[in-house]
Amino acid sequence: MTYFITFHYKGVLLSNFYVKDNLKKDFINNGDNLMIREMRKGLKLTHIKKVLSQYVEVFHHRRTNKQKVSYEDHVYFSACFLALLKLGDIVEDNENGFVITKIKRKSRKP
Repeated sequence: MTYFITFHYKGVLLSNFYVKDNLKKDFINNGDNLMIREMRKGLKLTHIKKVLSQYVEVFHHRRTNKQKVSYEDHVYFSACFLALLKLGDIVEDNENGFVITKIKRKSRKP
């Protein structure tokens, strides 16, 4: 099974991914892993929140101004976005959030 994950921030679709079933849980946990990795480095949670929210704002600015963004930037944005959702800095509502949808394969007729 394949899933399609979309990320919306300030009412704008910023990023989307196709994710296989066996990788969906790992992808969703990227935000947690990012926070844990930074806390192990000795950074304070307030500093981590500030850096994550600044990255999300910069990514939003780049996407709305049609500037180039690499695949790695999309992956890091999704991790930052999910971490901020977990921390409560971004509230999931009509303008902000993510959606996971299943994609079914079309059946082939012989």
